[in-house]
Amino acid sequence: MPQYRPLFSQRDDDDFGSGVSGPPPIPGGPAFSSGEVSRTGTAEYTLYKRRWLVVAVLALLNISSALTWISFAPIANYAAVYLNTTDANINWLSTVYMVTTPFGFIAVWILDTYGLAPVIILGACCNTLGLVIRYLSVFSFFSSHRYLVVMVGQGVASLAQPCFLFTPTKVAALWFPEGQRTTANTVGSTSNPLGILIGLLLSSMLVTEPHEMESLLMVYMIPGVVTGVLAIVVMCYCKNAPPTPPSASAASHHASFFSGLKQIVRVKAFWVLFIVFGAGLAVFNSIISLIEEVLCPLGYSDNFSGICGAVLIASGILGAFVSGLYVDRTKKFALVAKVSFALCAVCIVALSVVTRYPNIPAAILGVCGALGFFGFAQFPVSLELGVEATYPVSEGTSAGFLIMSGQVQGFLLMLAAEWLARPLTSQEQLLTPARSLRPFLPSPRHLSFKTV
Repeated sequence: MPQYRPLFSQRDDDDFGSGVSGPPPIPGGPAFSSGEVSRTGTAEYTLYKRRWLVVAVLALLNISSALTWISFAPIANYAAVYLNTTDANINWLSTVYMVTTPFGFIAVWILDTYGLAPVIILGACCNTLGLVIRYLSVFSFFSSHRYLVVMVGQGVASLAQPCFLFTPTKVAALWFPEGQRTTANTVGSTSNPLGILIGLLLSSMLVTEPHEMESLLMVYMIPGVVTGVLAIVVMCYCKNAPPTPPSASAASHHASFFSGLKQIVRVKAFWVLFIVFGAGLAVFNSIISLIEEVLCPLGYSDNFSGICGAVLIASGILGAFVSGLYVDRTKKFALVAKVSFALCAVCIVALSVVTRYPNIPAAILGVCGALGFFGFAQFPVSLELGVEATYPVSEGTSAGFLIMSGQVQGFLLMLAAEWLARPLTSQEQLLTPARSLRPFLPSPRHLSFKTV
């Protein structure tokens, strides 16, 4: 483990009555009112209760961003009618979030150069503005250009996603002690899939007819605007970092953005994580997006497909919290990541097998639960592992590159899935490996499960 030299020497309690190392706190300020002093070696570090407020605001922003992203996917047919466009164009309302991935480089640069508060405030403004623009489509003035207005709103809101996804590791490093970092990172990171889960359920409940799209746009806009305003107020109050660092690593110096890029290129372990983590995140997001198209042709209902997606995400959130708490106590980052990746690969193979057969809903639900648990368990652990592998590179840089890897690979995987889903020609059907292996696979009639 690297040894950090404390930036602040130990102070006597007589100086300002707080026993807190570092610059003198303002009398009556936060160091006096909410500090919890811990001692490490010859330095003292302070924990502030407001750290939970910062991570809570980030979680709410991540939920709002995920709701905005997934809001049209469960009701694509109604959205297509209301916006007077095709189902393929509706898919682009979600895909635009992957197209704007290059903005992630700007978000990482702002995070490393100007700090935590500016990037969160920028993201809150983009998400709020995008939601307001989307709602403008309900007015009769835009009735002939509704899809264009909504697409512009989605595009603006999509710029906020990197600002929120890249910051949990930075929040954990600046505001939390080493024993709480993975937990804080888990809270900030799992809020995004939680938002997806809420969006999948809420959109289906709100819209049963095309004209109800107006209610959906309003319901998503109001809490999004409130959350955005709340985030701006909180971050203006809390600033980039607490007055006194919570740990030695938080007090240490980190490389600048461009210097960090040069160092990351030379870390082989990070590039292994970059590829593997990105592939896992891409597969996880693609399965959530395509689960309905995979199951419905086999005779399963839309309702069952939605349940499978909900089970996948809910079990993933549970797995992330379990792994985060375990790693915070044991510091076994690499072991948890390796086990999670291995079991996730096994679950993906199992899912590819069970989704070939109709009338086995219990098996599909069980595999989805296991895939979500192990697939998302590695998410916060891998982000923290990336921070450890690239020190002293800033936490936002390493986390940003890992998530951008998942977004790019996810975009390519979605394009590949659309190409593979096309009808096969008669010649391609004769050449497909599945046809030649069919005699060796169990017949669906040998499986007796209750039909959904």
